[in-house]
Amino acid sequence: MASAARPLPDVVQFGRIDAGKTLGLLSPATSAKAVFNGTLGPRIARERSYSLDVGDGVVTAVLTFTGAKRLTLYLGSTRVTGTSPLRVSTVSSAGAEVVRVGGDGRTKTSFVLNVSYAK
Repeated sequence: MASAARPLPDVVQFGRIDAGKTLGLLSPATSAKAVFNGTLGPRIARERSYSLDVGDGVVTAVLTFTGAKRLTLYLGSTRVTGTSPLRVSTVSSAGAEVVRVGGDGRTKTSFVLNVSYAK
């Protein structure tokens, strides 16, 4: 229940209960996966963004890459930077969720981004 709560800063510890998220975490109706292949680097792009229509529940993104030593993976307001593979998960409400992959733009880097989510 705590992971599905909507934050209420300075009011309560975990926030208010979000029924849709809670039900999505307990038994997602269906799940979906998306796979994106891309390249970052000089004269290509420093960042790639992908938008998904997700349902209430957990969204998990796994990024594997070659070329650059470090990339950054963004999922909503959560981000992780490091070496391959990178993994990030968040609980999301139904709607559009944006996943971004970013680098420094100096090294040509190929990547595969796997995203699983409730539909």
